[in-house]
Amino acid sequence: ETTSLQGNNRFGKGAYTIIRAIERTDALDPLTDHPRTFGTILSLMGPYLQIMGTQIYVRHPDVDALMGFHTDAGPSLQRIHPHPDSLPLQFKIQFFLTDLTEPDQGNFMCVPGSHKIDFPENGFKKGEYPEGAIQVLAEAGDAVIFPWALWHGVGPNQTERIRKSV
Repeated sequence: ETTSLQGNNRFGKGAYTIIRAIERTDALDPLTDHPRTFGTILSLMGPYLQIMGTQIYVRHPDVDALMGFHTDAGPSLQRIHPHPDSLPLQFKIQFFLTDLTEPDQGNFMCVPGSHKIDFPENGFKKGEYPEGAIQVLAEAGDAVIFPWALWHGVGPNQTERIRKSV
């Protein structure tokens, strides 16, 4: 199932997401317990793990921010702030398939440390950057591990290249 979001301003022009991606191809199987990420997740969460979802993201060039800042799993998890000694509830691992070595290439953006504070009740509009927001520079093959409550989004892609990640 492909969710085509072309014409939907939330993700930018020509953007789409393939949901439940791991069910559609065996090519993603090695990422589920990749030796460079699996040990990190085990040390952060403990041995009781479950994959909640897999998605392939394709983001076409767009001079505007491709997605506004948000947290994952919607408003219900935005209000959950575990005790500082608690194990995290969820993490996401994003594997980059495209080099994003310069800003404004459709980079993953985040606000470091924001998972420890309340998400604003009215959220953020697309293109509105919270104080402290950064664009993550990555090479194809790099991965970012982040908690569900981290404020994150997708920056503008001012290149001619399509940005892809899993």
